[in-house]
Amino acid sequence: RLYADDELTREDMGPEILRSSLDDVVLDLARLGHDTSTFPLVDRPDEADLEASKRMLRRLGCLDGTSITSLGALYSDLPFEPRLSSIILRCHASHGLLASPTRIAAILSAPGSIFFMGGANKEARMEAKSRVAVGAAGHDSDLLHLLHV
Repeated sequence: RLYADDELTREDMGPEILRSSLDDVVLDLARLGHDTSTFPLVDRPDEADLEASKRMLRRLGCLDGTSITSLGALYSDLPFEPRLSSIILRCHASHGLLASPTRIAAILSAPGSIFFMGGANKEARMEAKSRVAVGAAGHDSDLLHLLHV
């Protein structure tokens, strides 16, 4: 390993499984044939959070009880959270769209802001924000604007 343990961990940051969505974890465990109630997770999330993820995955059609469905296996293959995978595939099925919903899902998956509002000074940063705001005003949705950036 390239880093010592004390360089990789911070006191203010808990385990990743406790900080992120459990939907992918629950779906991947179901795909591997494991039940989240018996699987030995090192840092076990609250049962209520695991149950909420299972309910969400059932609503999306990914789980049938505790077993993964063919739709769940498909969502598991996509590089997005199950909710975003659902948006992509539903847009494709109902409207024949694939590129735009995939771009939107990628934007929503990106950590932080996709805009770099840099500049040498505060004035330059404000000018950059203003240009983005003017461009967004011509669209009915922030996401539609992002497709054109």
